[in-house]
Amino acid sequence: MIGRPIAGFQHLVDGVYVAPNKITVAEWLTHWLAGRQGIAETTLDGYRRDIKRAIEGVGSIRLRDLTPTTLSAFYGELSGRGLAPATVKNTHAALHKAFEDAVRQGILARNPADHVELPDRNRR
Repeated sequence: MIGRPIAGFQHLVDGVYVAPNKITVAEWLTHWLAGRQGIAETTLDGYRRDIKRAIEGVGSIRLRDLTPTTLSAFYGELSGRGLAPATVKNTHAALHKAFEDAVRQGILARNPADHVELPDRNRR
């Protein structure tokens, strides 16, 4: 009989294992941003703004502990502060790219920005 996996062993079911680490969101985003080369200066400036905003909001959290729920709450806070929906969307896009790169490098098992719903565009 196959039941639910025992806590801490979900990676065996998923076929993904990432060694535990203590990297924070701020550390990863700073490292990721420093590695952006060969892109337009305006794109880099946008990334800098978005990453700064994210570090202020969720930077102290361990990267491996960041959840879609935490990101949704963060995006809600940004929206609640009156940031334009496009700004929240751009911040999400930058984080999604940074976390996807962490998955590719074996630092994260999954991208916490996947499937996160952004705040309703009509609410401000």
